[in-house]
Amino acid sequence: MEDPPATTESDYVQEALRESEERYRQMFEKNRAVKLLIDPESGAIVDANPAAAHFYGYSVEQLKKMNISHINILSIEQIKLEMTRAATEDRFHFFFHHRLASGEIRDVEVYSSPLSLHGRKLLFSIIHDITERNRAEEARRDLLRRLVAAQEEECRRISHELHDQMGQHLVALKLALRSIEESLQSGLLDFRLIKQAQGIADRIDRDVDRLVLGLSPPSLEDLGLCAVLSQYVKELSEPGNIKIDFHSSGFDERRLPLNIEIALYRVVQEALTNALKHAKATHVSVILERRSAKVLAVIEDNGCGFDIDSVRRNSGRKRSLGLLGMEERVNLIGGRLNIESTLGEGATVFVHIEISSNREEDGAQ
Repeated sequence: MEDPPATTESDYVQEALRESEERYRQMFEKNRAVKLLIDPESGAIVDANPAAAHFYGYSVEQLKKMNISHINILSIEQIKLEMTRAATEDRFHFFFHHRLASGEIRDVEVYSSPLSLHGRKLLFSIIHDITERNRAEEARRDLLRRLVAAQEEECRRISHELHDQMGQHLVALKLALRSIEESLQSGLLDFRLIKQAQGIADRIDRDVDRLVLGLSPPSLEDLGLCAVLSQYVKELSEPGNIKIDFHSSGFDERRLPLNIEIALYRVVQEALTNALKHAKATHVSVILERRSAKVLAVIEDNGCGFDIDSVRRNSGRKRSLGLLGMEERVNLIGGRLNIESTLGEGATVFVHIEISSNREEDGAQ
């Protein structure tokens, strides 16, 4: 019987290479992260994992026949410059815009490290899609800019209202008091002047209440959401320009956490303002319903409506500040806001909130 052939140094090298390649393959293909192996000198995609094929919309074999410039919207010169920088560092982090097979542009965050494979210097890149994160951050920045502008606009509005309307009432009251003073001096007091002054004072009192209620409902903490909204709806519909029905159920027991009551009050307030000023509605229905740990608010109007898909597509500056504000308030309390609307057929705002027992104990009054 012949002895088995002796193991040579070359055999050990080949075995080590096979083990190394297997470890590389496991590392490259495991988990769902998008991974590419790139030649830093030519920009050729040497390898791609299944997650990369799914993300870019090409097969692995198609990607391996492509250059990084096919999916990166930068010029090949700029790409090579970045890859050269990455190849000279232990780890490099940068941002790109990548083009998918569909033509869609996505924002990506890339972490690259030099890798030596079979004596060949390559770049091992892990790619994260951050498009939605960037859009959310831009929407928040835009909301902040709009909120600052809205605060300035609200200050101007209050200033004009104080000067134009309440200023006129105060001047009228001052004249009425002067007339009373003159009548007293003449010894012929006219009680109609006193009634006139009382009427002016009543109007000033109502104006102050309306302004304070619009800025911050002082009675919300004491009376609760339903009582304050009922009063707000009554005052808003008093001029007769709009009919508002308000119904609530399930709020007879424990109060909602104050932060949730404030958020719901502001959402209803914004929805009613939109219905009255922008949608030109003549009838609005407001429903608040609480079932155990779930709260539902529905605000429905018969106004002119709008194309909700168009509003959703026009993200950022073109989106309504009111819509962004309502969404932000509801998101902050862990709720969901949905809006249904059709041109010429009004709009309906739905707010769904689930209240945990711990949050209710912490926030309820």
